[in-house]
Amino acid sequence: MSTEKFEKYLKAESAKVRISGSGTYDGKVLRSSGSCSVTGNLNVDEVSTSGSFRCDGNITVENTFISSGSARVIGSLKAGNVKTSGSFSIGGDVEVRDEARFSGSVHVGGDVKCTTLKASGSIRARNIKADVIRISGSVTAEKIEGKCIRIECYGTSTVAEIKGDEVILLGRLEETVINFFGILKISRKSRKGILRTEKIAGCSVELEYVECKEVYGEDITIGEGSIVRDVYYVKNLRVDPKATVTGKCIKIEKLETN
Repeated sequence: MSTEKFEKYLKAESAKVRISGSGTYDGKVLRSSGSCSVTGNLNVDEVSTSGSFRCDGNITVENTFISSGSARVIGSLKAGNVKTSGSFSIGGDVEVRDEARFSGSVHVGGDVKCTTLKASGSIRARNIKADVIRISGSVTAEKIEGKCIRIECYGTSTVAEIKGDEVILLGRLEETVINFFGILKISRKSRKGILRTEKIAGCSVELEYVECKEVYGEDITIGEGSIVRDVYYVKNLRVDPKATVTGKCIKIEKLETN
């Protein structure tokens, strides 16, 4: 297809698609490079956009939704797989059958549900639920729930409740060394990542640079830089000398199931 700028208006079922740049839309597959806007609900097999994308309705994609650049959906998104890079904004829920992979800035007005979630950058949602959750960056949510959760924080993250089988939450401390002519060295440490939460629950829990009111687990490690009020453990509890527990540490018989 010619790389010269063109505009197409295509209508299939309830969706009207406008492409400015290059791309194709046949009612089943939407591909665009440049600017693409969708009026109404979009129900297709595949979406791949590069540049600017906007939809004022809901999107249902049987296979894969791919976005590179800026994408905004006023409604909800359902897809088999999702892969985005850049800025991604959804007004409603995101429901993914298999894997959701986000890179950049993600803002979801509703919940995120998928089998595997991998995110780098910043992600904001109401609730996040997946079997496997891997986040590197900052996250803001009311609740995160999964089987295996690993969050490496850069910047400030705030989550009201985190629940999983294996929970690893790691903040970050950065050390800067200033060398004066090879004679004098000055080391300065600063906190670059912190996660604040009300409650953490898991079979295995490992924390570094986390601030939390209550931690529940069978095997718990309170690592360096963490500040925790109360800890409830079933089997093992390890507290780093550079961590702080301000309240009580209580051994319990079993974890709550709800």
